[in-house]
Amino acid sequence: LQPAHAAGATVTPLLRSAFYFKEALRAALSTTTTTTTADASSPVDVLLKIGAYKAFSEVCPVLQFAHFTCVQAVLDELGGAACIHVLDFDIGVGEQWASLMQELARRRPGATLEVTALVSTESASHHPLELQLVHENLSNFAADTRVPFQLAFLNLDAMDPSELLAITAGDAVAVHLPAGSVHAPAVPSVLHLVRRLGAKLVV
Repeated sequence: LQPAHAAGATVTPLLRSAFYFKEALRAALSTTTTTTTADASSPVDVLLKIGAYKAFSEVCPVLQFAHFTCVQAVLDELGGAACIHVLDFDIGVGEQWASLMQELARRRPGATLEVTALVSTESASHHPLELQLVHENLSNFAADTRVPFQLAFLNLDAMDPSELLAITAGDAVAVHLPAGSVHAPAVPSVLHLVRRLGAKLVV
């Protein structure tokens, strides 16, 4: 398979997702830390990447199950809260929160959803267009479902924990912390932060 960035716009989203999957496997198996140009963030690249991710999520039962169980756990534990505040260490394209909005609109009209996405300095600087599109897509979906919604991005590397404590004060807090979303050296400090926040749920 050729690299996804070299495949052009004629490749189907599903085949493009296979390119990204192959490159991710190669990067995981590589002993070097070289990066590929597949991380380019031109508008076309970003749109194609999001399309590939959506196509992959539609056919991947593991991803579907992960999103379903994440949303269900939040609803089971925090479904009665007036404001649910999710701290997300790996927001991706945010489709799991679109699913949560759908369920809140159906079960808890008027309930507010706030998502604080914790991103690395690298993600914030190299993928600003992706983050902007995630924000726009989720905000538009929230408007369509009439769910009061806020999304904020915080730089995980430069974050002051007291700032996060102030942001989440009084909210029912859930934490989305997928395996591998935080580099190993940072795991103890992240878990300490989660404990200080008094999160009612960690997924």
